[in-house]
Amino acid sequence: MPTFIPISDVCMLLILLLTVWRMPYVRKKLNMFLRWMIRKGPEVDFGIWERFDCRDLIVPLDTHVCRVAYALGLTETETFSLKNARRITEALAEAFPDDPCLGDFALFGSGVSGVL
Repeated sequence: MPTFIPISDVCMLLILLLTVWRMPYVRKKLNMFLRWMIRKGPEVDFGIWERFDCRDLIVPLDTHVCRVAYALGLTETETFSLKNARRITEALAEAFPDDPCLGDFALFGSGVSGVL
């Protein structure tokens, strides 16, 4: 018989990882994981954690997202901080109120392709 880990335990583990590891790439990976588990949509978004809402997700930050968000005036800095991630998420929530992370791929793609 399979053993299931309660979602509250998984969330506590994620919070622990976020507080212990202060490296930006760790935060991005955890935010991406949460996004995949909560959002329903394309093939990469499993949407199996139905108790959570897409509106509560925070945009995962990387070099491209920070740079493009700064260039567009969505934030005042290009830093990898929770404050900056929340500012970008709030700005994207104006365009995508039900799922602010929907705009993340556009920021990332613009940065990778060199559009901005």
